[in-house]
Amino acid sequence: EEDKSIKQLTNDIKENVKIPKLYEYTNKGLTKEDGKKIVLLDVDERADMVARTETARLANETKLEDSIKSGVKLIRWITAEDDRVCPECLALENQIFESRFNNIPPAHVLCRCTFEEINTEEKLNIITTIIEEGIKNKLAPQEIESQLCRILFLNQKDATQIIEKYLIHANFN
Repeated sequence: EEDKSIKQLTNDIKENVKIPKLYEYTNKGLTKEDGKKIVLLDVDERADMVARTETARLANETKLEDSIKSGVKLIRWITAEDDRVCPECLALENQIFESRFNNIPPAHVLCRCTFEEINTEEKLNIITTIIEEGIKNKLAPQEIESQLCRILFLNQKDATQIIEKYLIHANFN
């Protein structure tokens, strides 16, 4: 049963899940309890939405478990990068999260987002960019530390050591 298709999952949901009444017919047409008109999704459409969303959730949860097992500490939210991306996901695009907090897609029904691992080389590139931009913009070392801590979830001691090593290395080159 682990290899069910979305169509099979849709049928299982239709057959086994009681979908509550979310609307009623009145003289105003199809309405919610508050009287607002609604567009009705039939049982097939709703079941398909649930199947697609839960399939995406399971795929991302499995990917996250594998990432954590392989030692990945940071992940980046990735959208579908098209005109159908919702405002909620657009706000999360390229945001970095600690993998241990399970802050992964889907963010909502029919979310098409995923995440990518941030490897050590990319983390070093991010650190270098933060430090170089901070120096270029004449930020105080404490402000650069703060950015490293906030963006890469470093503690202050590690951030300070990284900056010191960077400055020593930069002075020798």
